[in-house]
Amino acid sequence: MITPETIENGLAQLGDELGTQAGLAQRVLDDIRSRQTLRPFPTRPERHVLFTRRSLVAASALGGMVSLAGWWSLTSATLYARVLEALDGAKTVHVSGWSREVFRKWPLEAPLKTTDGADVRHTVDAWYWTDAPKEPASYEKFGPVVVVRRGGSLREYQDDVKLLFVSDGGWPKNYAERFSALAEHLKTLDAPGLSKEKLGTRSEGGRTLSGWQVTQGNRLEEFWLDAKSDLPVRFARWSNRPEGKVHVFDLTFSFDEPVPTTVASYEPPEAETIRYGGSNRNADLAWRRHVQEIGLRLQDQPIPGRVALLPRENGKTFSLQWTLPTPDGKFWVVPLDLDQYQRLSLRDFFRLRAATTAGERIHGTWRVPLEFHGLELRHDLVYADGTAWQEWMQAVLGHFGLELVDVVEQHIVWIARHDGRKLKPWKEVNPSVPYIIKNGKEVKGLVAPGIGHMLRPVTMEELLNDFNAEIDSRELTAKLPILVDETGLPKAPAFDPQTHKSGQEFFDMVVKPNYCVASDSPLFQGATSLAMAREWYAREFGITFAEEQRPTTIHLVRRKQNGD
Repeated sequence: MITPETIENGLAQLGDELGTQAGLAQRVLDDIRSRQTLRPFPTRPERHVLFTRRSLVAASALGGMVSLAGWWSLTSATLYARVLEALDGAKTVHVSGWSREVFRKWPLEAPLKTTDGADVRHTVDAWYWTDAPKEPASYEKFGPVVVVRRGGSLREYQDDVKLLFVSDGGWPKNYAERFSALAEHLKTLDAPGLSKEKLGTRSEGGRTLSGWQVTQGNRLEEFWLDAKSDLPVRFARWSNRPEGKVHVFDLTFSFDEPVPTTVASYEPPEAETIRYGGSNRNADLAWRRHVQEIGLRLQDQPIPGRVALLPRENGKTFSLQWTLPTPDGKFWVVPLDLDQYQRLSLRDFFRLRAATTAGERIHGTWRVPLEFHGLELRHDLVYADGTAWQEWMQAVLGHFGLELVDVVEQHIVWIARHDGRKLKPWKEVNPSVPYIIKNGKEVKGLVAPGIGHMLRPVTMEELLNDFNAEIDSRELTAKLPILVDETGLPKAPAFDPQTHKSGQEFFDMVVKPNYCVASDSPLFQGATSLAMAREWYAREFGITFAEEQRPTTIHLVRRKQNGD
């Protein structure tokens, strides 16, 4: 099973291969967490296009197609283009063979391994084609797990745990895109510590095959192409482990075969356990039902006191979750969890649950020593309506033997003032760091200081609040500036459900044309972003920052002190 640790290691390796600065994995994961639908409570769910950490390894759902793409990057650009053209021209793709790994889009309820799996080979049978409505379709079977995709909808049935994962609203990709998206980024780069060797040619089934062997670290891979059609024929991997050299997977490719009727018409069986993700409406309903169940339980089994941390039973997780009141309105239920793949770290608890955009809990006033950042939660926080935030905060920290202490310090404050100039239309505002242009379009969502990360037009209020939320979001030192808005620029009115059918309609009709000031919000994070932020605000908006020292209440987390 691909674990979060495996994915983080893959991200770290990807950072090295792409030649980016160190810490790509952490920066990607940080941005993922900051883009989640979960916000400081109480709040309503928001819809965002999410870039999850598993999407970075989506190609590995074919037993390591990322590496195949990486191999294409090691050959000439001409061969790379020929292979992609050949793949794009194929009517169907069939991948067969075996793998020691079982890949799951929903990984958390997989059965525990009883052995290291060195002698277990799971059958691989995957088909990719275009169905009657001209949408990409696929069927991928890895041992007990079957994943079917039709357009942007996905169904994964895990026979060994009798679980069905349903996800709608994804990005439909044809097989050429599925096999080559990462190669697009890697084709002109040389990976460090990598050696490659031609294996020559061989005859097989009336075809001439050309082979290469690629070695990097403890991994060895072989690739064989049809010398005439440029289509891949075989891909295999070995890994040097403490127990010796292990054959990890072996896959063969064939093309333009008719898709079996049983494959094209496959529908997952009914399952007692169903998990939801993507834009499927049941992703909302699953969380709402969970909160209703907690409310009923509290009526029969009241909690001692006003606050309680309830562990998630059987590791239950949700792709969408947000603070909700119980049906009787007596309690609030706060998800102390991130999503179906990741637990909630204590650092993200402060960023996403405790800190707010204004008031005494404002971002930038939290000081959490680094040694506590990685502590993890998978609970539901339940507190009686009207409970002071300090009370439920101490309950969460007490779970780890920690406590919250408030201290008053002189703190740096930046007073934001506007010079009175007329603001440019939001479409004409330049980003602080230019976007990469690909096929004539801006590529957004990259993770680096100064690059936009909200992926939509924003108001001035959102820009300033986002600065406060991001500048100290990783370090939690309570030593970086907090912005105070004295620009006098107009703010959007509150959403009125009596006037507009939905928040999206309100944004499109009122906020976007009248109050948006930029096409995105830059990721200003850490002390190195301060100079960049000053320059950008002054250049694009005529906003300058006057620095002051003000007495500020700092929320300090420490180990619980006896006798205090």
